[in-house]
Amino acid sequence: MLAKTFPDCEVVGIDLSEPLLKIAEGSDQATQLGERVKFEKADVQQIPYQDNSFDVVINLNMIHLVQDPISMLNEMERILKPDGVLFIADLKRSWLGIIEKEIKSALTLSEAIELLKQSSLRQGVFSTSFLWWRFEV
Repeated sequence: MLAKTFPDCEVVGIDLSEPLLKIAEGSDQATQLGERVKFEKADVQQIPYQDNSFDVVINLNMIHLVQDPISMLNEMERILKPDGVLFIADLKRSWLGIIEKEIKSALTLSEAIELLKQSSLRQGVFSTSFLWWRFEV
C-alpha cells in the first residue's frame, strides 16, 4: 500500500518469521511492484542497514513483543536519516486484556513513554486512543 501511494519510494519490510515473510512476498507479487518492495529476514534489534539509511521508519505492534525494545528503538533511530519521519504505534493495555491476551501483554501509555525516554530516539509527539498509543517524529 505504501509503495502504491508513494510511487517514487522503495519499501523494505523486515521480520524474523519465515511464514510472515512468505505471506508478505505473496502479497507483493500480486501487486506487481517489482524491485521497489522487498522483504528480508532480519532482527529489529540488529537491523542490517547503514546509519541514516531511511527517510521513513514505521513500527507497528512490535514494542510489546520484542525481548529488548530499547535496543530495537535505538536501531530504528540509527537507521533513520536526521530529517526522517518516524511512526510507532502499538496496542495500549486496558481492561480489555481480560478478553484479549495480546492487550494484556501490551504497555500502558506511561510505560511506553518511559521506555521511549530510555532509548536514543529523538523528541517526538505521543498521542493515544482507546486501543492504541502512537509516537511520531
